[in-house]
Amino acid sequence: MEPTFTTRWFYHALEGKIVSPGAHLCSVCGLPTAETELRSKVLRKTFSDYDVLRIRSGKYVCPACVWYMDHQALRLKSWWLTQREARSVQRTEWLKLLQDHIQEPPDEEGYYLIRKPGPIGKHLALLAPLNLAGHPVRRVQFDRQTLSLDREWLSLVEASHCLREYFSWREILRDCYESKVLSELSIEEVMALRKVVKPWLGTAHLELAIQLWTKEEGDE
Repeated sequence: MEPTFTTRWFYHALEGKIVSPGAHLCSVCGLPTAETELRSKVLRKTFSDYDVLRIRSGKYVCPACVWYMDHQALRLKSWWLTQREARSVQRTEWLKLLQDHIQEPPDEEGYYLIRKPGPIGKHLALLAPLNLAGHPVRRVQFDRQTLSLDREWLSLVEASHCLREYFSWREILRDCYESKVLSELSIEEVMALRKVVKPWLGTAHLELAIQLWTKEEGDE
């Protein structure tokens, strides 16, 4: 795996500190560092995500990764992370941010970390891929899965939300719709929307589209 800048960008944005490069490589992020802590003293006994370590056989951890491991609360939030800011993004804000970034890709590199509701999952910051400045396909870390989002995904979002005006998410996910409701709508319109949604059934792309939709009372 390529090195990750996530921990150092968090460290700089939230603590105002940087890591001085040096002769050692951090086993967590894989980047050069002058100051180190022994990995055996940094990783907790409960740590099990060894597959996210950039240098699995490494002995040292840089100050940014030491700090990150001591701030587990970071994993409770979702983030748009760049070299200059660590922006905590609420669930209802993500859709507009992603729409804006897909339509007009930002001119800076960054990471999207979107966690699912519920218990803390894996270290999204250590799993997430870097998005290059200006690239039209945005790579998002959605819990344990990395998703590539583009204008086709925006079409999925729009179609699924149009269907949701008349049907439940359960019907949409099963591609099985209430005939009584269907009889009251334009069949051509419903079939066109279904055609957009159907290839995405059972995918994390559709799951993300649903999660980012503002939850209303009675939604599944």
